[in-house]
Amino acid sequence: MRYKIWIKRTVIDFVYENGNRWLPKETGGVILGYRANSLSMVITDVIGPGSKAVHGHYNFHPDQVFHKKEIARKYEESGQRITYLGDWHTHPNSYPYLSNQDKATVRKIAAYKEARLPNPIMLIAAPPKKEFKAWVYGVCRPNKSAIYYKAEVIFY
Repeated sequence: MRYKIWIKRTVIDFVYENGNRWLPKETGGVILGYRANSLSMVITDVIGPGSKAVHGHYNFHPDQVFHKKEIARKYEESGQRITYLGDWHTHPNSYPYLSNQDKATVRKIAAYKEARLPNPIMLIAAPPKKEFKAWVYGVCRPNKSAIYYKAEVIFY
């Protein structure tokens, strides 16, 4: 399966700028956009960490109250078109690959009924390098094992 993710250049610029601002600690936020079809998603916006986020050298805990309010606001402003697609965060001075904690987080997102998101995106950037990867979570049938697909990224 090959997922395609379309990303606005300004979105990834925001991720890099935010990541560099918090170096050497991790930062992150949420990804907003819409599904073009079952294998294509369009990222239109990202939301930063929020004022109550906790930034550590090897972890990040977002301001979830802030995120829920911002997601709801964007959803209403867009006529219910733009919605939550997943999370983004940084691995400072490292590589943009999924850690075991990242995998657990994306599984929790997929299992969270309120999110209505069986295939969430996890975008990881590695500041100060301008390097990132986007992953999409899926479940392999029939044994229901987790799969993390590296998505093809296209800028628009």
